[in-house]
Amino acid sequence: MPAEEIVAAGSLRVRFTHAGDRYAHVVEVSDGDDWNAALVSIEGSGDEAWPASPPLQQLAVETRDGRPVAMLLGLAGASHWSVSIEAQSDGALSFDVACRVTQPPQHLSTVYHRPADAPDVVLAVDPAAGEASCVEYPLQELVRIDAHTQSVEPPATIRWRYTVSR
Repeated sequence: MPAEEIVAAGSLRVRFTHAGDRYAHVVEVSDGDDWNAALVSIEGSGDEAWPASPPLQQLAVETRDGRPVAMLLGLAGASHWSVSIEAQSDGALSFDVACRVTQPPQHLSTVYHRPADAPDVVLAVDPAAGEASCVEYPLQELVRIDAHTQSVEPPATIRWRYTVSR
């Protein structure tokens, strides 16, 4: 298993590192010479049924239409997770997340730490892919994308999409 994989789109990239039983990821911005962390995924532990972010244990990166795409799979509790992250031709990164639940979820989200000196990025939630919302907690330096799960009747697949751009 590679120690690190990268999907790049213009001045943005997402870098994956294997951490414990799963892959963590960092969205980074290039300033020309260096890459600086803009968003760092908050990971849960192996014993959490509903971790802060998708628990992703398998990673494959391939090229589609000349652009890199990462595909990730994972399991937590009795739920199965999948994520695809695609480099867009306009330099954005598109995230497509889904979770198959067999019991009512406590919460479904993707949570990032935003370092105090992080470069600016634009995070936009796609409402066409299921209801989700994005909340920033500036004092805590957190960004949380929550899937709306109030009316879910398991078994069900819950999906949310968002884009990171400059």
